[in-house]
Amino acid sequence: MTRRIVYIAFFIVLYIVVFQHFFFNDAVLLTTDAAVRGSNVTLGEVVNRMAPHWNDSRLLGTPLGSGLALPSLLKGFMPSIVWNNHIYGIAILLSCAVLTYFFRSKGIGWETAGLASVVAFWLGSNFTLLYAGHDLKPYVVLFFVLALSVTAAAAAGSVMHAVIWGSFVGMMFIQQADVALFFALFAGAYLAYCLWCQHRLNPKAWLKVLVPSAVIAFLFAAEPLFSGYEHHVKGTAQMESGDKNAKWDYVTQWSIPPNEVVDFVAPGYYGWRSGESEGPYWGRTGQSAEWEKTGQGFRNFKLESTYIGMIPFAFAFFALFAFRRSEHKAEILFWAGAALIALLLSFGKYFPLYALFYKLPVVNSIRNPNKFIQVFQVCLAILSAYGMDAMWRSRDEDRSETGTRRPLFIFFMSSVAVTLIFCLWALIDMLAMKHGVAALIAGGWQATAAKSIAQTRVAALGHAALMAFISTGITALFCFRLFEKAKSFGAVTAAVILLIVAGDAVQLSKKYIKKMPRSYIASNALTDFLDKNLSGRRVAFLSQQGIDNIWITYLMPYNRIPCFNFTDMPRIANDYKAFLEIGQRNPLNMWRLSSVKYLLGPATLEEQLSEAGCRKVFAYGLSDAGQGEFKVVPHANGPFAVYELQGSLPRYALFAGSRKFPEAQLLPATLSNLNEVCLPEASSLPVLSGSGATGSIEVLSSRAGKVRLKVNANAPAILRASEKYDPDWTASLDGENVAVEPVDFLFQGIFIPTGEHEVVLRYAPSRFYFCLQCIGMLLMVGAVVWVVVRRKGVHVAD
Repeated sequence: MTRRIVYIAFFIVLYIVVFQHFFFNDAVLLTTDAAVRGSNVTLGEVVNRMAPHWNDSRLLGTPLGSGLALPSLLKGFMPSIVWNNHIYGIAILLSCAVLTYFFRSKGIGWETAGLASVVAFWLGSNFTLLYAGHDLKPYVVLFFVLALSVTAAAAAGSVMHAVIWGSFVGMMFIQQADVALFFALFAGAYLAYCLWCQHRLNPKAWLKVLVPSAVIAFLFAAEPLFSGYEHHVKGTAQMESGDKNAKWDYVTQWSIPPNEVVDFVAPGYYGWRSGESEGPYWGRTGQSAEWEKTGQGFRNFKLESTYIGMIPFAFAFFALFAFRRSEHKAEILFWAGAALIALLLSFGKYFPLYALFYKLPVVNSIRNPNKFIQVFQVCLAILSAYGMDAMWRSRDEDRSETGTRRPLFIFFMSSVAVTLIFCLWALIDMLAMKHGVAALIAGGWQATAAKSIAQTRVAALGHAALMAFISTGITALFCFRLFEKAKSFGAVTAAVILLIVAGDAVQLSKKYIKKMPRSYIASNALTDFLDKNLSGRRVAFLSQQGIDNIWITYLMPYNRIPCFNFTDMPRIANDYKAFLEIGQRNPLNMWRLSSVKYLLGPATLEEQLSEAGCRKVFAYGLSDAGQGEFKVVPHANGPFAVYELQGSLPRYALFAGSRKFPEAQLLPATLSNLNEVCLPEASSLPVLSGSGATGSIEVLSSRAGKVRLKVNANAPAILRASEKYDPDWTASLDGENVAVEPVDFLFQGIFIPTGEHEVVLRYAPSRFYFCLQCIGMLLMVGAVVWVVVRRKGVHVAD
């Protein structure tokens, strides 16, 4: 019991040390993909988002699937900043607890289980992706280790455990479907391995487990898989490209070059991340195709670290080195094979056989092979635990006549060789630093960045050499008679090793856990002005650089101000792509059509915008508020301004005129004429002879995905909604269902007869898959209750 308490205290202390800046103050965790922006929601909104729903935070809106994701549900119960700061860490702590249970059930010691937990969740991609703001990915990993924890019981023939296993695998997909698919492949392989170990080729035993687990997994995963395909693959510009080479380049852009595996043991050798001033990433991950020839796209783009450390790798290799003597021999071979496969697949386009994997169904729509590194990291952590356990058990083996344990001695000499290699490598890099800087400058890097890269490389190799020396010393403790007394201090030695690896994790965290100014999200004079005057319309930014990028990424979404601009829509629908590309020829009309009321940008554009029909209505500057914070200060001559776009269409408007156009002419006609509605030739909406807006509209209630309007039409008209058309939008006119049709290329329209009416527009997709998820949730809860009650009954009987 005492060791358990110490173990729990260790991880709590580790959590507090790593996240120390985010307790008992108003600090905000910085994430580049801005997880914080979506955290400012009410419990009611969270409940609405559990079912398929409409997201109006980007452009003119996009559909989203079911939201039975654990971190999303917690938004309704936690203050937004607390959620942003700790939702990632909560997943890590829970994952540590589950992986510890997994190892303790196999007779592995507390310290060894602790090492595996630190390696799996506090280092590498599984931890440092926190900087990118991928708040759902750690929950994929959590459900993966939950599935591992019940695999043995499921494979033994327990239908209830099979249901629980399938639930955990299926729930991975609700968090993030693409990463979940990669993890699910390995979870399924581990289940098959356990079934083979217990039943060999017994079809009845296999089917008893596989059928319920597959069915329950499908109940959870069907919606994100099918809905994800519908919304993020089908109809998107990147995935429907007729150029097979372009699609291959797009899908495999984030492949890990094999030479960059040195980052696994040399922290920051290839830099910390793209754009970092101290140690910028200089490798090829994320590089756009043909960049070296054209200079177009990304030179590279990487935000996380793959560093795991020399000590975990040493234990993992020792597990393989000594597996013949281990009682976990088969498990070691399985996880070694899994780690190797995951690593090779993470190489993507640099691994010749990835082209075969790419041909599998669904796989060719999943971007970024480097996601396999997350799987590799967990596999390696499991191997390192078995290696540490094997080394500890080697204390009881017989020595040879020379006073050494021969297998350990061979491994010790290998460790010495690795240590010498890294020492020599660091020395060579240090002596050749001047030449290395010159080579980087010749390759296009600025002098300051080149110097930083060269210094970071030497420091990384020095760190790898130090950790290799420590791992060599650990091996020596169990290899030589000189350290025989260390046998009686095994637990202390293990604890020291755990602390060293944890210290490595803490040092790594300092590069990726950053505070951002609260000014990025705090309401200010600008948001107050927009809140007061926007009246449901949108804003658009003339630039996405500097402070405007901060406003678009953080301030506007957090303060729930509708913004036409977006910073993260990697797979854009074909109709959006066409609208934006052609709209750039006449951006003012594109914004007017999109119900943009205000344009935000530099005050230096005032004269140019005034000539284009815009007037400055608000100006401001930024002043230093101390401690990295800044303040928005209204000022008539401020360097930043808000311009009212004259002639902008309301969010909902009645038009007395409409015309039909061939498909090729529809978008140009829409952008050139704002006085009537442009219809596709196949539209069932009538052609109206009037012109301009007519009648009146009052918004009775509005939220994302549903609006209730009171309309008064002076003559037959078309109600045009400045919301993206989707087949799942429905409408009612005075309680009677009416058709919603596409108008003006991208928008929604319904026919309104003369008179006063009540109109309700609602996004109402099928809830079939959501109902499947609910059924799956009930079955999972029932299975868990059954297992717990039965276990308690067994304990009482004992």
